[in-house]
Amino acid sequence: MRYLKYDIKNPIIAGITHKRACLSYLFADSILENRIPIIPKTTLDFSTEIKPFVQSYIVDEYYKISLDYILEEDVRIENDVLIKSFEHDSFWEFDIDEKLKKLTAKIHGIGMNTVIPMWEPVEHTKVLGNKILNSLKKPIIGIHLRKASSNETWWNHRVGIKKYLAEMEIDSLLKKIKNFDYGSVFIGTYQEIENRPKNIFTIGDFNFEFENNFFKYLVEQYVIDHSNISIRTFSDSSIHFKKDFVGNNYSIFKDRWNTHMTDIPNWPNGGGKLYKQNYKEKL
Repeated sequence: MRYLKYDIKNPIIAGITHKRACLSYLFADSILENRIPIIPKTTLDFSTEIKPFVQSYIVDEYYKISLDYILEEDVRIENDVLIKSFEHDSFWEFDIDEKLKKLTAKIHGIGMNTVIPMWEPVEHTKVLGNKILNSLKKPIIGIHLRKASSNETWWNHRVGIKKYLAEMEIDSLLKKIKNFDYGSVFIGTYQEIENRPKNIFTIGDFNFEFENNFFKYLVEQYVIDHSNISIRTFSDSSIHFKKDFVGNNYSIFKDRWNTHMTDIPNWPNGGGKLYKQNYKEKL
């Protein structure tokens, strides 16, 4: 077999969406090299307070994808292996070939291009997500809030944190969706939302037990993806899982998530309204 293996000197410890993007790069590179990628076990952060790090291949456990691959533990004889070495695995920080960048964006989507990605949910995610969807009154508005604590210094030196959080308060959200016809709202966020109307739900309202917060997060994303109207925090916060249709998608801010790194004075720009997301069906 012809394999592609990445030798990473200092792998980044990060959240599951970040690590999915890293794997998307490996898959894209494998397609262009006409090889089968060897999937490494990676370290996920922010899973639980008790157990801060999780070791996982991500593929099979958290996601499915209809591309050829092999897990590193299943490689018996490493013959005809192309090995590429990198300092770390945040590959988009390197000088990426345009063809490779375009294919990576097609596979991953989120933050790279507003497309339906190639990553699919595992059965466990679908089962729990559909239980929530079937229990909510239609039409459903699904909202993902990428919140931050008001005392997080990492945010405070870049943004007006109070302004940022104000756009995601319940009263502000209700004003943004007042012209939509809906029966219920599902909100995905890592912070509990207090003093909300009875038709606004979070995953905490359902009697599910999760091994870690990554499983919980992915169920939330599945519900938001399959709501009648999907609202996400930033303009490049796009559909999380592969699906057959785009649907109605909006963002709370018109800025991209990564623009906060450039210290734009007015970031993020909300303006008290929603911004329509326009999807590219093909790249």
